[in-house]
Amino acid sequence: MNDTNDIMEEIKNQVRDYMGELTSMLSKGLNESASEYGAITRKREVKDAKLLFQSLLVYAISGLSLKMLSVCAFLMNAGNISDQAWKKKLCVAYLG
Repeated sequence: MNDTNDIMEEIKNQVRDYMGELTSMLSKGLNESASEYGAITRKREVKDAKLLFQSLLVYAISGLSLKMLSVCAFLMNAGNISDQAWKKKLCVAYLG
């Protein structure tokens, strides 16, 4: 259990480091753009585009499974979204 906590803490620290730099580069209309393109459809899933971006950054840099991404997103207070919903979101984003 301690290894899991260490991994989660390391991921959290990496995201925090990257997010400061990356969010300054994001456009001001990120939420509107995410809504327009269907990235955010229900606020109970992912609360806003910045949190969606953080969650996807965690997924990209960590190699976590989608099930663990669901847990991380919940722990980061980004939203409550299942692994299957993440899979659907990623497929829609990738395939257009």
